[in-house]
Amino acid sequence: GGYTLHLPNEDTAYTSKSKLRDDMVGLLGGRVAEALILGDISTGAKNDIDRTTSIAKKMVMEYGMTDALGPISFGKDDGEVFMGRDFGRTRDFSEEVASKIDREIKALIDEAYERTETILKENIDKLHDVAKALLEREKLTAEEFNAIMEGKTLAEFDAEKVVIDSPKAENDIPVEENSISSNDKFKDWNVETLNDEVSTDENQIEEVSNNESNTYKES
Repeated sequence: GGYTLHLPNEDTAYTSKSKLRDDMVGLLGGRVAEALILGDISTGAKNDIDRTTSIAKKMVMEYGMTDALGPISFGKDDGEVFMGRDFGRTRDFSEEVASKIDREIKALIDEAYERTETILKENIDKLHDVAKALLEREKLTAEEFNAIMEGKTLAEFDAEKVVIDSPKAENDIPVEENSISSNDKFKDWNVETLNDEVSTDENQIEEVSNNESNTYKES
């Protein structure tokens, strides 16, 4: 089994139809890969299938994203989930419409499955490369995955990353690191001020001593 975590690329309150279709393709990748490589399927893709079905249902029943049914929202949202009711929605449409909804949902999922199958068949070598990398490291970052898609091995990716992340030469050290900090300047100022004060005190002592000497001579 496996798990794929998708991070949002940008903050947005809306999702396009094409993005939702692509999401379904991504979710079906595991199931299709099982069928292609193993010639069998397992229960491992249950969550992916649940999420794919949920997306397709919302596209048809809430978002009005099918040509056959048009921009219509089906089912009243009760806000509560009861046994026998889908997502807490009360059915307010006919059996004929219900059949159309079922057909449209299945059509979206079938289309996503076919797209997924085509993509994996055309990139079967990369599929094996990713599987090999996962056996080696158990999990892959987005950067590592993209490197494999570009035809690189993990060893090549690691070597490039070491070069990029290596410490800079001394000549490349930013000016800020070589500059004197405000604290150092403050310390130097204090030392100079202290030296001036000591010098002033010594002059005052010498002046007082001379005055006392002159007074003694006059007496």
